[in-house]
Amino acid sequence: MPHTSSSAREASIQWSATAEAPTSAVPLSNGAAAYGYLLEFAALRDPREHFYVIALDTRRKPVGYYLLSIGSANQCLVHPADVFRFALLSCAVSIILAHTHPSGDVVPSIDDEMLTARIAAAGHLLGIPVDDHIVLGCNTDKFTSLRSTSPQFFRS
Repeated sequence: MPHTSSSAREASIQWSATAEAPTSAVPLSNGAAAYGYLLEFAALRDPREHFYVIALDTRRKPVGYYLLSIGSANQCLVHPADVFRFALLSCAVSIILAHTHPSGDVVPSIDDEMLTARIAAAGHLLGIPVDDHIVLGCNTDKFTSLRSTSPQFFRS
């Protein structure tokens, strides 16, 4: 049997801010506060889904946000590793997820709920809880907080 060896590569990760994130004087401790913050930058007129991650400090104030994915009219590709890469590099204590529904319908889909559960479970393992997942209706003033409608996905 041939001898195999393994080696480890060295990696370097660098994080830099590309623009100032909107600041919030109030903690994002509920869906309405998170929605108000998202209105400052979310693409609510684009006919494609956008998925955002908001990094929070110990007082639930935002330290930054990341546009993780721009998808099609009815879906966005999101992987938990990408969510938590941003959270870790931002030194987030917790995060809020958000995405747009170009249809304007803010009812979370089964896929939205499954993704929320998956990311929340990963966050629990990493010690970076998911505080909420906000669904924003494009071209409307409507939103849904999954913490309010599906609290089973979130640990208190």
